[in-house]
Amino acid sequence: MRMPKCPPLIALVLIILEVILHYFLPIYRLFPIPLNYFLGVLIFLLGMLSAITGLGAFRKNNVNFRPGTRSRILVTKGIYGYSRNPMYLGILLVLTGIAVFLGTLSPFISPVLLFLFMNYFMMPFEERLLEKRFGKSYLDYKRKVRRWI
Repeated sequence: MRMPKCPPLIALVLIILEVILHYFLPIYRLFPIPLNYFLGVLIFLLGMLSAITGLGAFRKNNVNFRPGTRSRILVTKGIYGYSRNPMYLGILLVLTGIAVFLGTLSPFISPVLLFLFMNYFMMPFEERLLEKRFGKSYLDYKRKVRRWI
């Protein structure tokens, strides 16, 4: 089983897709200007905070943050006590924030695609690896902490 590569690269492609859809297929304005700017920036910043905090928790524990790499430590404290995937949650919020900022319906396809990919492919793949690696410790953690929030 091969691990999919580089969620941030996938996110970058989806950000470009959001902008293209907004400018070339601007379906229905969802939010009045300037409300979309305020809400979009707020959601974007929450996403950045979640991703950076998750990355910081990995670095603090000397854990490699690249998907599919082997780790000796299961990080369960800090933000990982609220979400098993705060970096992925952060990327999803960043995409959602950009879609809200743009203000039309069509860019929302990107966060939906990312959610589907992460929730039904990437996360289950990683969870199987973590279950093999950490056994009961991971299963206990999985029961206590939700996948997203």
